[in-house]
Amino acid sequence: MNFETSLLRDTIQTSREGILVIDQITRGVYEYNQKFLDLFCLTSEILNSTTNASRLLESIQHTLVNPDEYLRLVEHLYQNPAEESSDIVRLRNGTIINRYSRSIPLSNGGPGRAWFFRDITQQEKNRLKEQSRAQTMTLIAIGAPLEEILTAIACGVEEVDPQFVCTILVLDRNVKFLAIGAAPSLPRAMIDAMKGGVIDPTLGSCGEAIATKKRVIVPDISNHPHFSRLQSIIRLIEAKASWSEPILDGNGVAIGSIGIFVKKVGSPTEDEGEAMRDAAHIAAIAIQRRRTEDEIVSQELRFRTVFEGSNDALIIGTKDGIIDCNNRAWQLFEMPDKALMLKCHLLDYSPEFQPDGRRSSELAAEYLRSVIDRGTIQFEWLHCTYSGREFPTDIVIRTYYYEGRRVLQFTIRDISDRKAAERAIDIQREKLVASSKMSSLGEMAGGVAHEINNPLTIIIGQANRLRRKLERGTVTPTDISVELTKIESTAHRIAKIIKGLRSFSRDSENDPMELTSVNQILDDTLELCQEKIKHNSIKLSIGQVSQAKIRCRPGQISQVVLNLLSNATDAVETLNERWIKIETDTDESRGEILISVTDSGNGIDKTIWDKLMQPFFTTKDVGKGTGLGLSISRGITEAHGGSLQYDRGSEHTRFLLRLPLAH
Repeated sequence: MNFETSLLRDTIQTSREGILVIDQITRGVYEYNQKFLDLFCLTSEILNSTTNASRLLESIQHTLVNPDEYLRLVEHLYQNPAEESSDIVRLRNGTIINRYSRSIPLSNGGPGRAWFFRDITQQEKNRLKEQSRAQTMTLIAIGAPLEEILTAIACGVEEVDPQFVCTILVLDRNVKFLAIGAAPSLPRAMIDAMKGGVIDPTLGSCGEAIATKKRVIVPDISNHPHFSRLQSIIRLIEAKASWSEPILDGNGVAIGSIGIFVKKVGSPTEDEGEAMRDAAHIAAIAIQRRRTEDEIVSQELRFRTVFEGSNDALIIGTKDGIIDCNNRAWQLFEMPDKALMLKCHLLDYSPEFQPDGRRSSELAAEYLRSVIDRGTIQFEWLHCTYSGREFPTDIVIRTYYYEGRRVLQFTIRDISDRKAAERAIDIQREKLVASSKMSSLGEMAGGVAHEINNPLTIIIGQANRLRRKLERGTVTPTDISVELTKIESTAHRIAKIIKGLRSFSRDSENDPMELTSVNQILDDTLELCQEKIKHNSIKLSIGQVSQAKIRCRPGQISQVVLNLLSNATDAVETLNERWIKIETDTDESRGEILISVTDSGNGIDKTIWDKLMQPFFTTKDVGKGTGLGLSISRGITEAHGGSLQYDRGSEHTRFLLRLPLAH
């Protein structure tokens, strides 16, 4: 052996690549190294017994994934000895080899071909993993269907090793049923048969992975009890092992699993385990994103259902105009269609002035500033329809940010029926107030008649006396002056009673508030009921009356006081001890005046305390009361900013009327 041949062989043997040199003339094996044997799992005995290259290649055929294609390539190179070639060879054991061949001269001067084999399994797996990851993330980013994304993930796992058969199972939202998310290497009939299965930790390895939220590795499934019911699948895909990785969401909740059937016995390598984790992580992103998208669509559908189904007009807009509205909105404004509504501003369908006399534009600007400060406001507004008909509405405005800009949501309700009902109630209430007044006047009629008859009798008597003196010619100017003064004084008393009656009986509902002294109100009221109280032998005492003034409708406050006095008179007229006391007290610190009416009764049964102010509730005999007096009196008092209460702590029956002092 010469030096060059020895050096060549040493170089071949120490090379990190597998090398096979073939004599092109004899097609015999000229040289090889141990790395070549290791890559193809051959022994030197096989090469020693097989000197023909074709037979050698045939002996390693069983190690190749696609042996027929490779052998055709070899034949092609024999026919074209000068041609260089390079390709990827995949072995059944998962090894990926980069093969390169070229013609070289042999030491004997003949033509030869050198074959160089380099193990690129790890590099190729890394490349495929990154390629698969990039492809999958692109699918997620563009919103591809979930099945397409999961199929890409499963295919990426199977590319790691040709002996992998990957299945991705997805758990439903109720965490009960499993669905096939992807199974690219399983027959469709088998996939259909597996749909809708219930989670079972004892079936295969995926159920256990989901239940435990941990990776499950079964190196040999031939005798494992969890796979006894999966024999049809196992036989079809020639599975020997099963590995499963749970798919967990951001909260650590299992939402599926990555299942790998392996066509060889064993556990995953560190790289294969990492590939499983990566696949599960990307699948979790895809599943969660799809669920989030589905929830958004579901919420949008629910929102649209509520939006369109609302009986209120719903309008979403900005200061520049209307963005969206429901059908009720354009129907409420009597527009021809929704398209026209979207071209409008709400202020376009408001009269120039609102009921309070302010310009609609100015008031609207004020409300918009308020909603920006407070977030939500509610108010009443007068709108007009497309044809110009005005109608009252109740509006709630909310503001929030949508797609980076502030929007306003208007909820508009037509309150025409409510306003009509309120007007009807007001009319009825006025009738009830009038009825209560007439009832009080009826109860006082005898006393008032007597109160007027007495001074009339005095006037008639004084007039008769003066006439008789004139007839006798005995009258003097002094007598005339005295008698006329008595007549004038008595007439003034009658005028005062009539004034009180007129003030009490007139409709003062729409009168403006006026500054009035409490003393004057009590004085006018007592003129109407004093005679009835005296007739029933009831002692009436009046404490020092405050000279404070209140801003009120005097006739209405008089009605309240008269009602309290009338009730007190009725309550004590059958008692042995009969008295009524009126007191006033001014509380400057609280800015109010207190008018109390107390009678000699022993108080009201506490079982009816809560009913006292209810309309139509009365303790009087049938035909003697309407049951409206206290109810109406409380309404009048509250309308004046005051209160009417029964004093539950008093020894006797006592009512407290509080009214704000005038400032």
